[in-house]
Amino acid sequence: MARPPLRGRLSLHNMAYGSFAGRIECCGKGRRCMNQEILEAPKTRDYVVSGISRDGRFRVLAVRSTVLVEEGRRRHNCSKTATAVLGRVMTGAVLMAATLREDQSVTVKVLGGGPSGGVISDAYRTADGLCVRGYMGDPEADLPSTPEGKLDVGGLVGKEGFVYVTKDLGLKDFYTGSSQIQSGEIGIDLAYYYTVSEQLPSAISLGVRLGGNRRSQARRRPPKAKAEPTGWVTGAGGIMVQVMPSHDAEDSGVAVSQVEANLSALGSVSLLVQDGATPEDLARAAFKGIQEVDLMDNIPAQFACRCSRERAVKTLITLGRDDLEKLASEREETEVRCHFCNEVYTFSKEELREVAESIPEDAGKS
Repeated sequence: MARPPLRGRLSLHNMAYGSFAGRIECCGKGRRCMNQEILEAPKTRDYVVSGISRDGRFRVLAVRSTVLVEEGRRRHNCSKTATAVLGRVMTGAVLMAATLREDQSVTVKVLGGGPSGGVISDAYRTADGLCVRGYMGDPEADLPSTPEGKLDVGGLVGKEGFVYVTKDLGLKDFYTGSSQIQSGEIGIDLAYYYTVSEQLPSAISLGVRLGGNRRSQARRRPPKAKAEPTGWVTGAGGIMVQVMPSHDAEDSGVAVSQVEANLSALGSVSLLVQDGATPEDLARAAFKGIQEVDLMDNIPAQFACRCSRERAVKTLITLGRDDLEKLASEREETEVRCHFCNEVYTFSKEELREVAESIPEDAGKS
């Protein structure tokens, strides 16, 4: 079921990003949580590496995204399959943002008509690193595993729809492109988008692995069907290889095919990350037997959202004075929720009246 604003609850969209200093929040339960343990382990730090093949024909990027995907799962209380869907889209968005310059951003929407209700993620490059956030229409939606025992990512996403990509490059207008969904598995769909919409032949492999039977402590809506225990993210990452624009795509076709064969031979990216493979390892493995890769950038990545109580107040103001006063008279509290990070800001009826009184009586009237 989708996540519409409930009675007495408002939604906070289009939040900007905060500074990189925030990192990941603890669970707030007064005890040492798994997120804090992950952050203190240098070998599990999320980051992207990028480089160029020795002959200059290819760009390669690889990311470890375990912590940021786990943070997305925790915040949205995702089912197992939903975690894989959201995690792959956020990981793909991080790789795409790593190709941008500072203060540029990319938004990825995957609308396939499946039970997920659609997935949106955007990523932004700052002077300190990469920030990403994301959400889906129904994070508790789930499906049985495939006959091969894998999470049915394509089934949850759906195959009747499009991938939409919007880039804010700091220009007057945004760049927007789209392509039809090919499989719903995300990696193939993003590679197809790059090939047909931006004319950049690409190979992309994304993965999310979950383990354990830990259940989220967040309040859950009654599910349509009994979902499996959520577990937590034990490995997540991705690889993207692209033919550079200045080189002939057809001439590079054989090498692209060999890169794709290497990615296939690697097996599960998430399993490799879980077992300790670094982004550097992934990037070099993609070109095994082809040529050397010169890795240049090492960019930290994190789940981040700069929603705040002040921004929530601005959202309330858009309702207008009359509607705010009506809300204050009807209920004791009103919630404003950020879709991207699921943070909730609660306002008492007295606070609502204060916000209403700050709006000029003639505001919005012609």
